[in-house]
Amino acid sequence: MKKSFFYLAAGALALTACTSEEVLDESSIHSNAIGFENVVSKQTRATTIDNGSFETFSVFGYYAFESETNPDPDHGILVFNNEPVTRKAPGSTEWTYNNTRYWVPDATYYFYAYNCGNVEKLGAQYGSFSMDVTQPTKEGRAFKITNYICDNTHQHDLLFDKNEGLKKAANSTVQFKFAHILTKVDAKFFSDFAPEYEVEISNVQISNIRNKGDYSAFDEKWINQIRVNTINPADENPIPYVALWEANKDPLVARNGGTLTPAVGSTDEPVTVEPVIPSTDIAFVMPHTYISGENKVSISFTATIKKGDEIVLSRNMSGSWLPTWEIGYQYTYNIKIGGSTAGLDAIVFQTTATAIDDWKKGTDGGTLNDETNTNTITISTNN
Repeated sequence: MKKSFFYLAAGALALTACTSEEVLDESSIHSNAIGFENVVSKQTRATTIDNGSFETFSVFGYYAFESETNPDPDHGILVFNNEPVTRKAPGSTEWTYNNTRYWVPDATYYFYAYNCGNVEKLGAQYGSFSMDVTQPTKEGRAFKITNYICDNTHQHDLLFDKNEGLKKAANSTVQFKFAHILTKVDAKFFSDFAPEYEVEISNVQISNIRNKGDYSAFDEKWINQIRVNTINPADENPIPYVALWEANKDPLVARNGGTLTPAVGSTDEPVTVEPVIPSTDIAFVMPHTYISGENKVSISFTATIKKGDEIVLSRNMSGSWLPTWEIGYQYTYNIKIGGSTAGLDAIVFQTTATAIDDWKKGTDGGTLNDETNTNTITISTNN
């Protein structure tokens, strides 16, 4: 997991896959049925969908007759066209699909599988999954995701894996190890105020993100990431966003740890309090490396500082940066809220250059020292 610190200053599936006229009658071939095994990769990856919650995925697959003299035939033969594969029973390691397919001898197979939010297939407004086996190269035939939307209008974990170059002689099952191919982000808030103050955080958003892109299974990377307005397509200057904490939720509460000292004259004992460091919800964003010269990504929120029931101040705060969001990683942003970040002026104590005058010699006669010869302390602000 990667972490960064901020110190802030004030329906119908769209398919383009085609089939070839050279499809064999696989039911007449006496060979093993094509089966599937899978596991969700962990490592340093986001784990919103894990092995326990993973119940279904969809498969594209084709085969081609490759040889030493022709290692990349000019087309493939479609076998699986966005076919759902489901777990036979909760917790089972067996998976099933309709209309069993069989391995064709001497054919080389290419399989591509995905899971979007555990159940969802894309509609036209969020993008499309496709594979065109009529293309003359492996790169052209590989699985693609086109015009995928990843912002506050479409929030789903997206898993993918591929298994290429399989033959019947070596494989009776197709094994997948799915990985998360978006980026997951969240935030934690720290209070830098004295422990008797609470900081309430609400309406946390990350905005100005690139929210539309294409994914190539051949390269296993996202390309063509751009900003579009999914709410008002006519808007030529979109500011897409994801919400980490919705405005209608109860605010998050952050508090600094330390000792609460009773007021002067009180008989109460000092109380030690532990720090409270709240976390936001998570959100998925499009992987992208933002570089100098591009519009920066922003994080914004409302911070309300309270002492007991009294509101000291409430401020809308924001900060911006150029993130590097790698595919399959989670980024937790740690945000510290204190007096300077809230735009407050500090109380500053000053003395003269000679802070303490020398002692004066007095006499028993009661002669007074010079009243102008005193140590001066001035309290001021930064104004």
